[in-house]
Amino acid sequence: MALVRQAFLIAWLLCGVLDIAAACLQAWVQAERSPVMVLKGVASALWGAAAVNDPGAGFALAGLVMHFAVAAVATLGFRCLTEWIGWWRTAPLIVAGPAWGLVVFGAMNYAVLPLMSVVRHLTLDAPMRWPGAARSRRQRLPP
Repeated sequence: MALVRQAFLIAWLLCGVLDIAAACLQAWVQAERSPVMVLKGVASALWGAAAVNDPGAGFALAGLVMHFAVAAVATLGFRCLTEWIGWWRTAPLIVAGPAWGLVVFGAMNYAVLPLMSVVRHLTLDAPMRWPGAARSRRQRLPP
């Protein structure tokens, strides 16, 4: 059992670190945004524009915590799939990993982020966005 916990911890940290590093690199290359702005963008899923416009680092830390919470859920989901579906156990990781990545991407952009938009709308009176923040952000970036 300790080996399973250790494997989960390593997978969770790898998932979280590699994903946020890729997001920071992409944000820097595309729009010269800093890692702090990326993390504030993550926090904006819950707190809206207030997270991005705040000059402090509190929302960036909240975004980091939120990001690693999502990474833990994604890692746990992958682990559960390997237990429940035989194909995931026998498939090469180079196939199963990206397939699971597509599932997580779809769930985040078409379920979690739109639901967070509803929460922001109800609590902060912010406008709702559908089908999620990824499309809206892409439209707002300069050409």
